[in-house]
Amino acid sequence: MAKPLVVEGDEKLASFEVSLLERKKLYGSRTRVAVDDNGRVCTRATLINDGELLLVSGCTGQGYFTDAGVWVERRQMVPLGADGQITEMHPSTLGVPQKIKGPVEALEVLQLHVQSVYSLNLLEDECGLTPRLDAGEIFKCPFNYSSGVEVETAFLVANESGYFAIVGHPVEAEWCAQNQALTPPADAAFHEDDLDFDMF
Repeated sequence: MAKPLVVEGDEKLASFEVSLLERKKLYGSRTRVAVDDNGRVCTRATLINDGELLLVSGCTGQGYFTDAGVWVERRQMVPLGADGQITEMHPSTLGVPQKIKGPVEALEVLQLHVQSVYSLNLLEDECGLTPRLDAGEIFKCPFNYSSGVEVETAFLVANESGYFAIVGHPVEAEWCAQNQALTPPADAAFHEDDLDFDMF
């Protein structure tokens, strides 16, 4: 069982059990299974580019081959930033109190590139957070389910179905009115070989 999401407000804590909200939990799922002529379930495998090795499920998660054909285990890999330098890994935030900010405007949630949604089950609430969520207020805090090169942002919201954390990366969004034409920036590049729909 994963550690809880713990948030801190006014030097008091609230904690939630987190559960990834997957599409199949909401709508169910089907699985297509390939079988051979005798009805036996087939196992998927991948033939690598040189045609010499056949990798079954699980093999590709252990490491990678470089362009030179050298095998590198996943544990030997390190994250690199845009400058090519090794960047630090940020640990999971679960089980560690995170400073909560808010209430925030709903527009902030609309400017989030959503990566995942978690269902929250209240464990304790010393800071009186849940009544404010029930009243429609929105709060945010840093969130990493597991370690990664970036720290995501979680927006805590509530509705009649319960409490939820909407998790992702904030993005810059440009908004315009319904009757306002969207004009590209002055420095936008246009190419002469852009697709011409007149040819269809």
